[in-house]
Amino acid sequence: MSTPISTPDLLAYDEGPTIIGLCAAMMPCSAVVVALRLWARRRMKMPLEWDDWLIVMSVSLLWSVAILGIAAVCYGGVGRHLNAVLAEDPAIFGRSMLCLFIGEYTYGTVLCTVKASVLLMYYRIFPTTGMKVGGYVLGGLTLAWWLAVVLVSTFQCTPIHKAWNSLMEGGKCLDTNKFFLGNSIPNIITDALILCLPVLEVSKLQVRRSQKVAIGGMFLLGGLVVVISCIRLKVVIDLSNAGADADFTQLIGPCWIWTNIEPTIAMLCASLPTMRPLMHFLFGRFIGGSSDGKNNVTGLVKIGGTGSNQSAKGKGQKSGRSFKRLDDNDSADEPVLWPEGYVNDQITIAERCLTLGSCDEDIPLDAIKVQRGITWTESRKM
Repeated sequence: MSTPISTPDLLAYDEGPTIIGLCAAMMPCSAVVVALRLWARRRMKMPLEWDDWLIVMSVSLLWSVAILGIAAVCYGGVGRHLNAVLAEDPAIFGRSMLCLFIGEYTYGTVLCTVKASVLLMYYRIFPTTGMKVGGYVLGGLTLAWWLAVVLVSTFQCTPIHKAWNSLMEGGKCLDTNKFFLGNSIPNIITDALILCLPVLEVSKLQVRRSQKVAIGGMFLLGGLVVVISCIRLKVVIDLSNAGADADFTQLIGPCWIWTNIEPTIAMLCASLPTMRPLMHFLFGRFIGGSSDGKNNVTGLVKIGGTGSNQSAKGKGQKSGRSFKRLDDNDSADEPVLWPEGYVNDQITIAERCLTLGSCDEDIPLDAIKVQRGITWTESRKM
């Protein structure tokens, strides 16, 4: 415990309103980010994928973290000096520790769901062997980290309820500060590895340099999460260095703040690459395409094309037998980024029979026959 204090300024010290304001602000921020992501999916007329559902789940988990942070201030004395809190109510410290105990589960789970969402998005838009293997490995590491957080949080004390009732006689607990360090360091490592995973694939994309910079920039914004995680780690280290006599309720305040900011920024960075219509509207031709999200991005949209420049005059050309060749790039549901060495050619042919004898026998009168041809090649440089 910290030494007794009686100075009026120290007794009046209270960072609680700041902590409450920042925790509360993260709730609408996360909701807006996910709403924009879902709007983008709807604008592109694309169904929700697993990565989208995980982000939606992450919002509710983040809200629970924010509510716990607010409760820790209102009922646990967080943001004030420990001796001032204990002088008012000796039981208040236990309530603070109970909020922290529950928060360890929600914080670990929300980060796990966001990371899983990012990896599933990589798997969907970078369909290469290297990305798939990397995604499986990092997904396994993330799951292992989450399981470790859950198990250690649950059994950090014997009996379990001693985790929030430190004044009870008997029992024992792990060093809380070392537990925080063991939680934060692997989290930062996995964040950095997930951030670096698509860099090589983006560098091999067959696109203009401006587009490559824009695409890489969206992914590298995830570096903000690593920076915030490092700031949170610094706060945890300060708490650890204070030792057993730490002014816990005062020092844990900044940790609650960064614990709420980190997953919010993570959700933003995880959602940016999916907000293609919004990016087109804001940045226009720099990332390719038009603001309505329907124009083809040359070399970027690899579903239905090799990524080479396609002549506009080749679209919609009709022959004497009511023949029309359609460019599949315009009808692609979702961009898939194929790096150099992967070529996927798709051609759709729609043929309508208007008069008897003008078309093949297997096409009924005034009916449409659709044929699709797919050519897939893969070349690897030795």
